[in-house]
Amino acid sequence: MVVELDPDINIALSRVRQSLIDNKASRQGDSQPKRRQLTWFTKRNLGHDAESFARNYNARQIILEPVQQYANILKNKFANNSRITVLNIGLGEKTATVNIDVKGEATNVLEKGGNTTVKLIRSIDFFTNIGVGSFDIDLLTMDCEGCELQVLESLLENNMINYFKNIQFESHSHVMGFKRNDWQRRYCVIQEYMSRSHRLTFQYKHVWENWRRLDLK
Repeated sequence: MVVELDPDINIALSRVRQSLIDNKASRQGDSQPKRRQLTWFTKRNLGHDAESFARNYNARQIILEPVQQYANILKNKFANNSRITVLNIGLGEKTATVNIDVKGEATNVLEKGGNTTVKLIRSIDFFTNIGVGSFDIDLLTMDCEGCELQVLESLLENNMINYFKNIQFESHSHVMGFKRNDWQRRYCVIQEYMSRSHRLTFQYKHVWENWRRLDLK
């Protein structure tokens, strides 16, 4: 079911949805499928990884950056690359507009307060609206200072985790505003449930880890 959101966001998501449908069609019969990868980044302030994926794989990429100043930098950086879309939104447990304190690469949308207003979209609504379920995502990579657990919990609870071939994220031992024991418990539960559909290809606990779907080599 498509969820109604802010009109501007809905327009942007509709365009993304159509482009992904087109991308799916173009992959069929492609002699170089590696160069048709669909990659998802959340919070990539400077876009170094996105640059590398574009250069090496010509990947179709969607970048989510909730902070306007960083989103503008990314939009300018990739203005001439039609295969990279930058959306000035973030993912969360619910759709909301919140104020946060911008701290560069350490900006955390879970830590409320501050003078910067950002828009968050409920994770499962976002993925549903752009059509995940009718196609697979090759790679979801998250560096969002804590939001990764919320996103993964949402994908698991709604049985959408199987549509992501690879899931790579920066995990955290603790996030401001949450009790350390509670955060660690959530992390362990996610590990247990993810192991039913994915396997670890590498893990530097509380640094970076990657999970690959079980049907893939």
